[in-house]
Amino acid sequence: MKPVLRILAVFLVLLSARAALAEADGPDYFRLRVDGTVGLYEDLTPDAKRLGTLPVAAEGLRNLGCKGLPTYAQWSAMSAEARQAAAENAWCRVDFLGQGGWVRHAYLGEGAPPQSPGFDCAEASGQVETMICEDPALILLDRQMNAAFKLAVEAASSLDERPADAVSLLRARQRGWIKGRNDCWKSQDVASCVKDGTERRLSILHVEWNLVPPAKQRSYRCGENAAIVLSYYDLLPRNAIAVEYGDRWAVFVAGDSRNKGRFEGSFGRWVELDGSQALLKLDQKKPTWQCEGI
Repeated sequence: MKPVLRILAVFLVLLSARAALAEADGPDYFRLRVDGTVGLYEDLTPDAKRLGTLPVAAEGLRNLGCKGLPTYAQWSAMSAEARQAAAENAWCRVDFLGQGGWVRHAYLGEGAPPQSPGFDCAEASGQVETMICEDPALILLDRQMNAAFKLAVEAASSLDERPADAVSLLRARQRGWIKGRNDCWKSQDVASCVKDGTERRLSILHVEWNLVPPAKQRSYRCGENAAIVLSYYDLLPRNAIAVEYGDRWAVFVAGDSRNKGRFEGSFGRWVELDGSQALLKLDQKKPTWQCEGI
């Protein structure tokens, strides 16, 4: 073999080996390959503190490194059963919209960085849609919104009573939300307006259509008012709660991704949590409820 060809052959072998080793650590990006939602943890054990719940069909999970995966040489020598066991026991640290944490490798599949939102950028109109198409974080958020909305439509379609009306109402509300989002061009901070609105709507869809289970539930006694049941959702990127009072039910979303105690609802309604106590403003014309956990 000629020297040049020999050098080229060695280079290709080394390149192939490096690629194989890189595969042993996982791809650059993951996606959830399981139905439903998955917890994100502070450490690589199921007993570790849960940082939050990844939304349905989460993708664009940047790989920050895996532990427990065998090397390429070890993988090559393993049986199929041993490879499956290793994959199930391994953990990977990922980043999702700025939140880092550990996820079981068994829940992850190879993914890619999001390239386009849930709509066709060739048909984008207006400042907001154009900006979304140029911002990776907003692209990812919009893709999550698109996935959640499709599942919400499926859930509405499977209702026992008047499913067609439920789907029609859901689509109308989504169109109204899109119109409101596109009006963010009027805001002083357009990107923040779009991000905030999309995160809030994403949480509302998950909670209203049972796309994610609550992390915990608690009952409260609110003075002379009826008892309430509060369900807390640690959904990423924006936590939410659902409040059941009498025959009514309402969803409240964290006013800020860093604020764990204040949740905002529609028409000026809000809820504040402080340990075993809760303050609820369920009607602007009526006094605030002061509630104690029971």
